[in-house]
Amino acid sequence: MSENKRINDRVMWIIVALLSFILIVLVFKAGVLVGGGKSHFSSHRSSGYSKSIGGDHFFGSKKSMMVDRKAMFEAFQKEAQASGMTIEEYKKSLLDQKTAN
Repeated sequence: MSENKRINDRVMWIIVALLSFILIVLVFKAGVLVGGGKSHFSSHRSSGYSKSIGGDHFFGSKKSMMVDRKAMFEAFQKEAQASGMTIEEYKKSLLDQKTAN
């Protein structure tokens, strides 16, 4: 009788160990699924950030860079005209000021 009880105890511990292992695997698998879902949500949310906050201007799209260059050139032209210089003379004076510092 004690022999049967030992066998039953061993079988019970094997079953408990297997169920514990399965439970641990399921918990980790659920963690991976939840983490993957959160990262997927986060990446899709951040992909629309530039459109909802300020357009592509802040991220340097080609169109905005062209607009910025055009605006910068127009600003240089106005400053050169106000100083009574041509744009080339104004650029040279800016470079001279930069190298002097």
